[in-house]
Amino acid sequence: MDNASKQNSDQKPQHVKIEFHVPDEDGKTNIETMWAIDLGNNLYQLDNLPFYAYGISWHDKFKAEKQNEQGFAKFKEVTEKSGNKTLRLIFTEEDLDTRIAEQILENITEIGCGYEGATASYYTINIPADIEMTDITEILTSNEIMWEHADPIYDEISD
Repeated sequence: MDNASKQNSDQKPQHVKIEFHVPDEDGKTNIETMWAIDLGNNLYQLDNLPFYAYGISWHDKFKAEKQNEQGFAKFKEVTEKSGNKTLRLIFTEEDLDTRIAEQILENITEIGCGYEGATASYYTINIPADIEMTDITEILTSNEIMWEHADPIYDEISD
């Protein structure tokens, strides 16, 4: 390994915020910003779990373009899928009160999934490539938890 390669490999990856423009049901656009690792040449690797954006998961690689010097780069397209999958779920007050929410999160963690919570009731779940999505969806469905496909989206699975 030459000195330049060693020097670059010793450096921590540079995290940057990326804008993801997410259309809503009213035809408006909301912006979700997420952390990504700057790979150079307008390529990035997602280092967040998406709460609102669809079609992208943790560690996917993607293109983004800088809009101006003051703003964040804007997501353009996924260039390489990591194999991770994303689900989102919402717990009801009853789920929280009866501690079923806590039990569900423990179960999916034991299986090997990760999660991030936006609130006490709204979570995004990362399903690693080596875990079947149905292993998680069956737990959620059998416990009557509200959930949705975020990546892949439902239409991609049902086609």
